[in-house]
Amino acid sequence: MPPADGSAAVDSSTPADANIDSAVDGGQVPPDGPSFGPWSTPRRIDVVSTPRTEFSPQLREDGKELYLSSDLAAAGDFDIYVSRRDSTAAAWGPPQRVTELSVSPSDDVAPLLSRDGLTMWIGSNRGGHGYDVYVATRPTFTGTWSTPQLVTAVNSAYDDFPSGVSEDGLAMMVTTTRASMGQRPYDLYEATRTSASTDWTTIRAVDELNTRDYEESIGSLSADGLRVYFVSNVGGTTDLYTATRSTRRDPFAEATKIMELSGVKNESHPFISADERHILFTSDRLGTPTDIFESTR
Repeated sequence: MPPADGSAAVDSSTPADANIDSAVDGGQVPPDGPSFGPWSTPRRIDVVSTPRTEFSPQLREDGKELYLSSDLAAAGDFDIYVSRRDSTAAAWGPPQRVTELSVSPSDDVAPLLSRDGLTMWIGSNRGGHGYDVYVATRPTFTGTWSTPQLVTAVNSAYDDFPSGVSEDGLAMMVTTTRASMGQRPYDLYEATRTSASTDWTTIRAVDELNTRDYEESIGSLSADGLRVYFVSNVGGTTDLYTATRSTRRDPFAEATKIMELSGVKNESHPFISADERHILFTSDRLGTPTDIFESTR
């Protein structure tokens, strides 16, 4: 998908978007979503969990690339890193800074990898006025990422971060402070478009999940766009939640806390695989700066 840098998307106050073709409804699912077993005990991915701060994991669908945000090179200076391996049975290699996506001393965070592994959205303050969403592409898995371009259509005058995209590239969650005019808490918005080769056309607040006094933020969309995995601190600590909708035209049902993955510490930045049986997330549960954990079901 090419960079989307056209005019701003229309802010829609209702879940339904008349511009969305019925083909993106993605079928219908039961209100509670597909049936899965419980999540396994989370395991830290030690190779990419350093004494520094790591967060926002993104796994390529074949399991051979793991992108994340880290200040590994210099404390407080966050860049995009990648760890690679030859197969899912092999060990991860040490994280390497992705120079094409990282500009020091700016912060480049919240990588969001498309399901085909060829498009990357990031949140960056390189523009000097808060965080905006940028997009870059590459021709192949071994190719070089293009220079990130502003995604003007989903950005606001306040902080904006990419937060999950559907497999067809027609729906993307955005974490933003626009509703509070730059003050916390963060809220979830959803941007839509009719073609993966065009600009985003509509963006709406996901009011059915947002709360007035708490934060709902960076998460992951299921491949069909019918389930969202996200973060909220409504319970006092930041925990992982999920919510389901029957079609993309419908609002999400009430969110459910993922009890097996939430504890007395803080969990955040979930990534869900296409089959929704593998989750990666950020946690400070071991008492260190945030690390990357994974769980399966």
